[in-house]
Order: sequence, then C-alpha cells, then structure tokens
Amino acid sequence: MWIGLENVSKSFRGYLLFKGATLQVNPGDRIAIIGANGCGKTTLLNILAGRLQPDDGVRKAKGDLEIGMIDQLPDYQDETLYEAARKSFSKLYEIEKRL
Repeated sequence: MWIGLENVSKSFRGYLLFKGATLQVNPGDRIAIIGANGCGKTTLLNILAGRLQPDDGVRKAKGDLEIGMIDQLPDYQDETLYEAARKSFSKLYEIEKRL
C-alpha cells in the first residue's frame, strides 16, 4: 500500500461530511473522487495529503511519500498556475537534474 484511509470520518461545522471512509491507493493506481458540491471531496483529498486530520480513523502512508497539491481556491498572486504546480514537485525536478 502506498497511501490509505481506514474508517475515516470528518465533520465540518457540525455537518457530517463522511463516516467510515476506507480506501487504498497503490503505486500506478489512478483514482477519481466524484460527488456533489459540499460533500467533502476536497476535505478527503486534504486528509489523504496529510493537510487535515480526520475526526476518527487512520491515515496510513508509506514513509517517504510526498504529495504535491494545488489548492482548490488558489491565492497565487505573483505566479502562474504552471509555476505553482512546478513548485509542488520541486524535489522531483532537483532529483531529475542530478540524474
């Protein structure tokens, strides 16, 4: 397993977004998170990325895992979206240069 959630729940301002969410993502997997506005898709991704803690349950990730994310509502006043995306993966670009 590369990253996963076990029995994760999260509420926001007293509103239950999801309860008992369990998923596993392995290297090479491609996933899609689909749902109505306000149902917790971004919150779920933020928990997967380690930016938010779940109310209940566990996030598990391989020790050296790094996740690059661009915010849903970005505030990148002095840079383009491309520049912001490159910054998310700056460590990978540095490794690539060394190779």
